[in-house]
Amino acid sequence: MSKITTATVLLADGTVYHVPTYITVRGGKYYAVVSGLTNSTYTLIWHPMTFADVEGHWSKDAVNDMASRLIVNGVDEVRYNPNAAITRAEFAAIIVRALGLPENGKVTAYSDVKSGDWFVGAVAKAQEYGIIEGYEDGTFRPAKTITREEAMAMIARAMKLAGLDTNVGSTDVTSALAPFADSASVSAWAKQAVAAAVKSGLVQGREAGLKPASEITRAETAAMAQRMLIQAKLIDKRNSK
Repeated sequence: MSKITTATVLLADGTVYHVPTYITVRGGKYYAVVSGLTNSTYTLIWHPMTFADVEGHWSKDAVNDMASRLIVNGVDEVRYNPNAAITRAEFAAIIVRALGLPENGKVTAYSDVKSGDWFVGAVAKAQEYGIIEGYEDGTFRPAKTITREEAMAMIARAMKLAGLDTNVGSTDVTSALAPFADSASVSAWAKQAVAAAVKSGLVQGREAGLKPASEITRAETAAMAQRMLIQAKLIDKRNSK
């Protein structure tokens, strides 16, 4: 079982996607516990990935683990570019993959997401499951870099789908955000989601604070996705490489 990275599903069009997989031992035997939100036929694979540019980076384990599970992709076969910002479309796609949802939708309600866009399936699925919300003008703005508070809002919705508790009362919101010097700069609409992400340990902030309006990086995205899956017991620490 040490040679199992994750379970996958093969779609009719040849697309392969990850399904959260937890390796456990029962009675001296190893079992793969597969948690899918859809009914499918699963295949266990061994798909180790390492990126040269995360060697020595704080995100090394999370990035390589999420890549091995087919959740994040590199900018090429050997580089992940961990410190780069990430777009709203890219972030939505990573959350959809983390939850083990197929990116096979072709239609969305957003005027700026077209049927031929690489991210249309992920955005359609994220919209279907309530992970994303567009703007008041009916757009999603997929190419816009995502801010940390926007990312935390998406991850909080994904947490609920993963079975994690996201209920945070007003008192809890205040106490969760209080340790951060810039807590007052968190937008009102995002405060509960940010507090839920902080309280659950998915977001640990930065020494300078939460930086809610700053861009989230590719490294931070991989780490947040991994923490969510581990806390929801959808993947195991032992199998994280």
